[in-house]
Amino acid sequence: MTAININPAWFRKHSRCKYSHLLISSPGIFVSNAEGSKYLLEIGKLGEFILLIKVSGYARVSEMKESIKFTDEYISKSFPVKKNIIVIEDYSNVEGADAEARKKYEDVQNSVSVN
Repeated sequence: MTAININPAWFRKHSRCKYSHLLISSPGIFVSNAEGSKYLLEIGKLGEFILLIKVSGYARVSEMKESIKFTDEYISKSFPVKKNIIVIEDYSNVEGADAEARKKYEDVQNSVSVN
């Protein structure tokens, strides 16, 4: 089981960004239920248009699929218009990912519109 409160994302510990002073709202956490998993995704909204994501652990394809679904649902609930969202991702605590998980992540990134 993943310990969600060891080294939490900075946006889970504060209500405002100390640099921009923008409000941090709706922090969420996805923890994989897969046996032996240490995969954790933390997510939050900064201001009106910025999505913050921090990922930790090792990603297998099943966890990647689940976390993509979780992220899509979060975006739908947190952003009235799913356009012009700035995404800031922190993968510094990722231990690795299997080839299928990397491919799935790449497919999602390539399908995102940059308009």
